[in-house]
Amino acid sequence: MRMGCYDERPMRWCALVGSLVLGCAAGQGANTSTQGMLGEEGSGTGAGTDEDSDTDEPRSDTTGIGDASISVTAVDDAGSTGDCVTLVDLYRDADGDGWGVTDDTMAACGVPEGWAEVDGDCDDADADVHPEANEPCGAADRDCDFMAPPLCGSCLQVLAEGEVEGDGLYSIDPDGDGALPPTQVWCDMTTDGGGWTLVQRTVWDPGQTAPLRTGFASWRDVTVGTPSAGNGYRLQGAAWPTLNVQLEHMLVHTIRLAADGSSCDPLRYVGTEGSVSLTETDAWLTGLVAPVTMTNEDQLSTLDGGPGQSCVVDNFGVPWFYSSCCSTCPTFQGGYWPEPHPMFSYAETLDLDGNTVAQVCGGEAMTSMGFWGLNAMEYYLR
Repeated sequence: MRMGCYDERPMRWCALVGSLVLGCAAGQGANTSTQGMLGEEGSGTGAGTDEDSDTDEPRSDTTGIGDASISVTAVDDAGSTGDCVTLVDLYRDADGDGWGVTDDTMAACGVPEGWAEVDGDCDDADADVHPEANEPCGAADRDCDFMAPPLCGSCLQVLAEGEVEGDGLYSIDPDGDGALPPTQVWCDMTTDGGGWTLVQRTVWDPGQTAPLRTGFASWRDVTVGTPSAGNGYRLQGAAWPTLNVQLEHMLVHTIRLAADGSSCDPLRYVGTEGSVSLTETDAWLTGLVAPVTMTNEDQLSTLDGGPGQSCVVDNFGVPWFYSSCCSTCPTFQGGYWPEPHPMFSYAETLDLDGNTVAQVCGGEAMTSMGFWGLNAMEYYLR
């Protein structure tokens, strides 16, 4: 804050050295007690006279104190009708967020539009960026600490706290500072309120999903494939429990048409109360309540263990919750198909949107012995 001078007119100017007021216009002239500091009158180093200030227009001038320069600047009281006794340091605030930039300043008796009393804004063209800005997880730096905020932990957290741009790829860190690495996932941000994280996708092409057929250690520790649409994919199983926040599960089945192999619209089935947990040697999905048989056993089966191990070994299934074997089969080979393909048995059961195969397929669906063949089976957690 700096002390100012005033008279009866609304526009003033003061000669300032740092925060020291040396003199005022509008009839005051220079204080003769400062002549020892300002220099003798007429020497070229003294303060201005009354004749220098016979106008109300803003002005700027300089004069010297010895070898120093004094800035003489008009100061507007921002429309105030009262006497201006204190000048306020202001900072240019072009975006109107209440924070100005440090390197564009002035002093005035009030706060005119486009100025702020606090500085520290690092982007004066964006009102959402300032030192007290809210930073969505996974977004760019907004609070001007020049550090990006942490990634969201799931698609559900992106939906609640982050920047949502519809269905698509998002970067998340499932366990924050834990051992799991940040990763890119596919988020369904529209179905049943959104916030679903894709953890597995099998597709009709056996070559795409063959790498998913593994033992337990690889299932737990290794992410396979890419989450982009149309690709075989599995997020490492160790991340599944951290994404199972609301204990909700969704299977999305895209039925294959028999005539040309094209896709029907998807059927979506949602289960609740299902808890995913891991031990050193096993994975479990317990308590699941669903309108269809999404799993046939609570314990995961893989190439090297589980109650449905034969489904993986003999029928080329990818690890899943098999019994003998499945109603929901991420891949299966045998009497149904000569190669492993995803299939399921409940296409005539109403899905989340009240649809069945009759509503979503515009032609004859690919079937085999009571199972419907799929171009894609996607498994999501929320």
